[in-house]
Amino acid sequence: MTRFRGIVCVAISAILFGCMPLMAKKIYLCGGNPVNLAFNRFVFSLPILFLLMKRFSDNIYINPRQILKVFILSLGFSGTSILLMSSYNYISSFTATTIHFIYPTIVILMDVIIFREKIKPVKYICAILCTIGIMLFYTPNQSGNIIGIIFALTSGITYAFYIVYLDKSNIEELPAFKLAFYLSLISSIELFLFSFATNKLTFNIKPSGWILTIVFSILISTGATTLFQIGVKIIGDQQASILSTFEPITSMILGVLVFKEMLNMKIFTGVFFVILSIILITMFDRSTDKITLK
Repeated sequence: MTRFRGIVCVAISAILFGCMPLMAKKIYLCGGNPVNLAFNRFVFSLPILFLLMKRFSDNIYINPRQILKVFILSLGFSGTSILLMSSYNYISSFTATTIHFIYPTIVILMDVIIFREKIKPVKYICAILCTIGIMLFYTPNQSGNIIGIIFALTSGITYAFYIVYLDKSNIEELPAFKLAFYLSLISSIELFLFSFATNKLTFNIKPSGWILTIVFSILISTGATTLFQIGVKIIGDQQASILSTFEPITSMILGVLVFKEMLNMKIFTGVFFVILSIILITMFDRSTDKITLK
């Protein structure tokens, strides 16, 4: 499995994730809410993931040690989903996505501080460029409620945990679709309990909202999440997190086309820095230590 395939998987995953704010806001208008959407996202993906798991895995079982790892992984996974989708209710989708994208820098900091990894200079440069680009996207006087900012920022921290644990826990012993199925299963159980406890579980959603929810689930939980997991296993957590900056660019384009959000030279400069970081990480860091996937 080539490094190029890993890059493509992460890039496509990021583009699909970039469509998430648009679809989420449409579903909210049809009667949904962030917690309910996060729960439905995982539930509706389970039948498809189960069939894919049966097709591409030797068996459908995992042992207790693997269950524990998937449970820990799900805490960052489901937590990110609730936090990020909740932020859309308080700030613009583009602002939320860009603040969320502090996570590539947090991933590198975790690897350096916790795991004492030696980082190549190009990754420091890319992290700095990426952070500058994301900061340029953010406009304080258009940020809205501080609650939304906190939600989006915290979602970046939980997602960084998810990426680092996915890379460091040796969970790659599970085939991609088996991991995706059990991750969605455990996350759906967690979110059901949370939505029930917070009285956020609702079925009073318009038919168009249910259709969008199913499409949302297939694209995000089945498509984007699985592609990202494959990409992390091939190219590693740091490169995957930086390449994922295609997500805010996608969100920006959709924000302009659908939500009529305004662009200016500051935002264009931010896009330039983000794209430059992507070019540098793909051209000059030819790491080959993440090229196997079961």
